[in-house]
Amino acid sequence: MAKHFISGTILLLSISIFYLGFQLHGVAKVDNMAEALEHEEDSSKASIVSMEKGLWTLEEAATYLSLTSKELDEIIVSQRLIRMKRTSYPTYDYIPYVQINGKFYFNKTNLDKWIQQAVYEKIGG
Repeated sequence: MAKHFISGTILLLSISIFYLGFQLHGVAKVDNMAEALEHEEDSSKASIVSMEKGLWTLEEAATYLSLTSKELDEIIVSQRLIRMKRTSYPTYDYIPYVQINGKFYFNKTNLDKWIQQAVYEKIGG
């Protein structure tokens, strides 16, 4: 009888250890996912910080404005159509960019001024 009790105890202990290992593996996955998300946030912050000077590409400017590249491109196209109908307009009524060899480039300072202008008009300035 004692022999069966020891065998049952060993079997139960083995199953418990296996189950605990499985549970700990799931916790490790969650920790790794949290670390990956933190690293992704840090790298995106670093990439924005590294973009402080010079001209940004369409993708970099879209990231800064929390838009997709497609959304920013659509803004540019729609504003270009409106701007073509006007002979004069305030500088920051439309998103400021430079087009070089068919590609759009943006300056952070000018984007910030464009945002300020939009906010100013929105609050009735």
